[in-house]
Amino acid sequence: LWEEPFGRNLAEALSRGQVVISTPSVESSRTIKSGVNGFLINNLDSDLVTAIHKGLEIDNVVHVKHSQTIWQEFYSPQVIMEKWGRFYSGDSE
Repeated sequence: LWEEPFGRNLAEALSRGQVVISTPSVESSRTIKSGVNGFLINNLDSDLVTAIHKGLEIDNVVHVKHSQTIWQEFYSPQVIMEKWGRFYSGDSE
């Protein structure tokens, strides 16, 4: 199991309105609302199949809207440019 440090795949999936299934990490815990735009699972063996079945039952209209809102809030080009600008200027927030 590879732990993605940034969450690029997560961001790409959210931008496309896909249901995300992930193990908890800083990035996934911050952006995935279980049952709305995806699922956080702790055990790949027992939780993955359940999450896949639940993912098929998610209200697609609510899901896509929530996923796109999260993407805009955390990953849009404007947000990323602002974060990098603050980073390079020495402003941590």
